[in-house]
Amino acid sequence: MNMFSRFARSLPLAAAAMVPPSAGAARADNKCSWMSWHSKQEDNELGHFVTKAAGEIKMKLHQTEAPLPAKHKPSMEKLGNSLDHSANLDAAEVARLAQAYALPVEKATITMAPDVPPPINRKHNVRLIVDFYCQEKTVQVSKFHKYKYWTFNGGVPGPFIRAKVGDVLELNLTNEDGTGVAHDLDFHAVTGPGGGGPALYAEPGETKTGIFKMLQPGLFFYHTAVQRGWINGSMCGLILVEPEEGLPAVDKEFYVMQHEIYATQSEQDKKFVETDVRSMLAENPLYVVFNGKQESLISKPLMVDQGDRVRIFFANGGPNYISSFHVIGATMDKVYREGDLISPPARGLQSSAVCAAAGAVFELDFPVPGSYPLLDHSMSRVEKGAMGNIVVKGAPRPDIYDAKKYQKS
Repeated sequence: MNMFSRFARSLPLAAAAMVPPSAGAARADNKCSWMSWHSKQEDNELGHFVTKAAGEIKMKLHQTEAPLPAKHKPSMEKLGNSLDHSANLDAAEVARLAQAYALPVEKATITMAPDVPPPINRKHNVRLIVDFYCQEKTVQVSKFHKYKYWTFNGGVPGPFIRAKVGDVLELNLTNEDGTGVAHDLDFHAVTGPGGGGPALYAEPGETKTGIFKMLQPGLFFYHTAVQRGWINGSMCGLILVEPEEGLPAVDKEFYVMQHEIYATQSEQDKKFVETDVRSMLAENPLYVVFNGKQESLISKPLMVDQGDRVRIFFANGGPNYISSFHVIGATMDKVYREGDLISPPARGLQSSAVCAAAGAVFELDFPVPGSYPLLDHSMSRVEKGAMGNIVVKGAPRPDIYDAKKYQKS
């Protein structure tokens, strides 16, 4: 028994929990990389392949009755020895590991959009426990259609996680999906192969645990690598890793995610839409929405008091479009582009581009009462649903916003 194995036995949660089952010899013959798996999976479950010839991209379609594959196991070649628990660790690494396991344990407060967990007031780091569940849920995505989403914790988008740089994230992923599909998680905040995906690969009915140290502050995107989950931007969300000094105090914080829905009307039930890969390849979504459905932030607008300083944690789940985020009638005082909390923010912006699978932080002031639409200023997306409202309550401010009274002659 090597030194690490002896040490691991004394840990409150064995580090071996990070490894998917049968990750040794049983997976050693799986030679396809994460990316090459995607190509093979598309041929199987989507029934299409793409060829490139004479400067043209040609897509051919063929029918398939094969069900969605349940497995897309991570390649051992891609992992190297990153999850090798039989490796001999040097004294410095054993000491770092001991420090990580000695951290106080804290159950994370996670929220669903548009809510955000409260700011972190602690000065020390913790071992932050987060529980995720893969579930299927039917959502009324518009006045006309319902859609069966794959979700994390039953919400679209997935939960908002708030951590602090230096925290150790211990994430338990339980696959409760009844469709027979395996799931995982790619955290853009995680340093290591697949953003943690290989450690969190869970077959139906399984729970897997990944343990990751948060090394960089920022607002980071997370998502599944499973085909339908990313085509319609449902199995994704945000993790905020606060810098050591925390973030400046504001009056209100909100969580908003834009994403596209690539779907076509069901032949069996016209009240439902089903995932449509061809429209995704053509970048022609049926809907573009905020927080999972049309009018989610119109029927329930973001409520603000006059004079509030507001922080919006915005994500673009894509999977294709760049969002031209804009709030009509408000200037963004601070914009932390691409979730960068290290560099000084941009100041006084009217709009901001947010690329797919990324986030940004916007800070705004609202001295004048009224309704402030938030939208993707690429107007076709507004017509497809990418619009919401911020409603500000308060007294008139004619010194800022007024109009002359004219009398009819």
